[in-house]
Amino acid sequence: MLSPRRLIAFAGPPGSGKSSLINGLLQRLPDASALAMDDFSGPETQASMQLDTWLDAGGDFNLMDISSFCDAMATLKTSKSPAEVAFIEAPLGRAHARSATMLDTLFWIDIPFDISMARNFLALYQQNTPPPPTWFQDYLTQYLQVTRRVLEHQRRVVRPGADHLLDGLLPLPRLVDAVLELIG
Repeated sequence: MLSPRRLIAFAGPPGSGKSSLINGLLQRLPDASALAMDDFSGPETQASMQLDTWLDAGGDFNLMDISSFCDAMATLKTSKSPAEVAFIEAPLGRAHARSATMLDTLFWIDIPFDISMARNFLALYQQNTPPPPTWFQDYLTQYLQVTRRVLEHQRRVVRPGADHLLDGLLPLPRLVDAVLELIG
């Protein structure tokens, strides 16, 4: 008899390695599936001023509309499959009440913000069509004004709800091995 999938979630700042880790896990468990909040319209699409106002009002993650992402998680959780796990990129972790109820295990990937930002910039720069230099200037301006505050808030609120902490500076194969050992 088939049983519902376990949802194994990963949270951390952008550039912490969530996508790379999930891809590494999928190579080792090819029957598993994956879902990323970035594939849905979410907090990252909000204007800088909206996030600033949200933070000033207390930064309640439950006010973020991630309903499409939660619906997809619910479908994945309840669908019967021979694959017993699904890997979820869930930057809000258990700080969002609706998504929290579906997560079986949550990993927080710890990494210094400067390293995660550098990883993001390298990935963007290596794209077939990298953003123009003005985009990087605008991003850095927003980072100094709002984004860093959002990331600090995420770390303060989401990290304590994690079941396991991972060192985002470890080589990817070691992270994959660690996760597989922890989830059994």
